[in-house]
Amino acid sequence: MSATTRRNLVKKAQQLLIFAAAACLIYIVVGFDHSRKGQVCQGLDITVEEGADTTFANINDVRGLLVAADIFPEGQHLDSISLAHMEQVLTASPYISGTLCYTTTEGKVAIHVSTRRALMHIITPDGQDFYIDSIGHHMPRGRHMADLPLLTGHISAATAGEHYAPMAVAIMADSLWRSELSQLYVRADGIIEATPRHGSFTIELGDTAAIADKLARLTTFCKQALPVTGWDTYDRISVNFNGQVVAHRRRKR
Repeated sequence: MSATTRRNLVKKAQQLLIFAAAACLIYIVVGFDHSRKGQVCQGLDITVEEGADTTFANINDVRGLLVAADIFPEGQHLDSISLAHMEQVLTASPYISGTLCYTTTEGKVAIHVSTRRALMHIITPDGQDFYIDSIGHHMPRGRHMADLPLLTGHISAATAGEHYAPMAVAIMADSLWRSELSQLYVRADGIIEATPRHGSFTIELGDTAAIADKLARLTTFCKQALPVTGWDTYDRISVNFNGQVVAHRRRKR
């Protein structure tokens, strides 16, 4: 047998194998789809990735959203269920960042939900009350309560998320100040003032730029200077200026 003939035979054998594999795959897919015809959804497998105590969606909330939208799948025919519509309804919730829905071989609908994590509580002058996450997404406070820094003052709800989310991320990433900075206030000139849980002084943070650096300077001052001078020596501590900590002594009465 010549080399050319052997190559032709090998090529034909490979083609037959590919054809057979494709035929098997088509049979499996068609057979699986056929077995689903008329099959009723046997239940839901819901997984909610909460990850923190400042997330506001759980399994009951997911079920409630599906019921409210009249698309609860249990007991419905699988081939009549729109998984894409379910994902759209769930992701429309301000507390949910992403959803994946699919059917299982047991005839159930599996739902994986990722939730948003609140980082800061904001109340605007006109009474709008909401939380923001790391990308500035608004989450209505409603019935949800979380022990987070509260930001009030001269704030526009339209720009609050985008403007203050980086500051919220920096504060929550700092092990000291995420618990110390309980209240923050935006003055008319845009300067942010903060009231710590401990100490009788006001912290002047300035604008939202380089907040992590400002908090680091503030931490150094509080750990190195205040134990020496005393926590009641100053009534105002400013980290508004680059590379500086400016402390104003309290006036003696």
